[in-house]
Order: sequence, then C-alpha cells, then structure tokens
Amino acid sequence: MNKLALNRLNLWQKLGCIVAAMFVPTVLVGFFYFTAMGGELSQTRSELQGVRFLQAIGAVESHLLTHGARAYVFASGDKTRHDAVVAMQRDVDGAMSSLGNVSAELGDLYGVSDDVAALRSQWSAEAAATLGQLPLQIADANDALLERLNQLSAAVATGSRTASDPDQTTRTLLAIGSDYTPAALAR
Repeated sequence: MNKLALNRLNLWQKLGCIVAAMFVPTVLVGFFYFTAMGGELSQTRSELQGVRFLQAIGAVESHLLTHGARAYVFASGDKTRHDAVVAMQRDVDGAMSSLGNVSAELGDLYGVSDDVAALRSQWSAEAAATLGQLPLQIADANDALLERLNQLSAAVATGSRTASDPDQTTRTLLAIGSDYTPAALAR
C-alpha cells in the first residue's frame, strides 16, 4: 500500500517527504552538537580565566621564592645584598598588585577575594619587617606566605575546573606549570 501511495505523489512531493523525514534527525543532531559545544566552551572559558589567575599566583610565588632566598642571605650576614632584597620586594609588590587586579575581576567568582586580601596584608607586614629579621624568621614567614599561595592556587584550580580537566594532557601540563615548576625553582 505504501508503494501505491508513493506512486501517486509527484516528484516534488516525494522529495518533500524525504526532506521532512531527514529534518527531525538533523535537528536532533544539531541540538546535541550545539549543547555539547556550549558545555565545552563554558569549560574552556572557565579554564582560561583560571589559568590567568594561576599565572598571577605563579608570578607572586616565583618572586616570593627569590625574595626569600635573597633576604635569607642578607640576614645571614651578607649585607651587600641589601639593594637586591629591596629590589626584589618591589618586584613582589608589583606581582602582588597584578594578583590584586586579577582578584578584583575574578576573585568573587572563585571565592578567594578575602584570601588574596589577607595574603597581600601578610606580605606587607613581612616586607616591612624583612630587613630586621633573623634568617629563621625570614624562612618561617616565607613558608607561611608560600603555604597561603598554595591554598589559594588549589582553590582557584578547583573553582576554574583546571584541576579536573577531562583531557589528561592538559591536566598534566597544568600540574607541571603550576605545581612542579615553582617547587623546582625553590630548590
């Protein structure tokens, strides 16, 4: 019976039936594709914002590690390092300022605005006291700052979903860039 019904239709009607039959699957495939792409774009946007925040944290960490080493040498008796310590404090201040700018934009998104403000306050107190501290005090203060930075980094990585990227290569590169590189610089 279907064959008889199709024989009665004109060619343009037959083509219309074919187009109508293919329209539903095409719409469904398009819907699922765009939904999946929307999710991936959202993940990518979140990761890019997180990486921007992590870069600012990494810059502070790098400068802070260098500052700690120079201040430790200064406090250990090498008074010729005074200018190097002061110059590195300015570099840390600049990195902290950049971190503050990124935090002003993205800190509420990850719930770390207060943590960044506390870190900056802790750094200000440490910077003011550095030249008069003993080597052990400098090391302890620097370790406390680095621990706070690590906690901040973990919070941002989790919030931006960079810590749980579905792609193993991306996850590995992020771990190398944010975890292992600063640790290697500290040695």
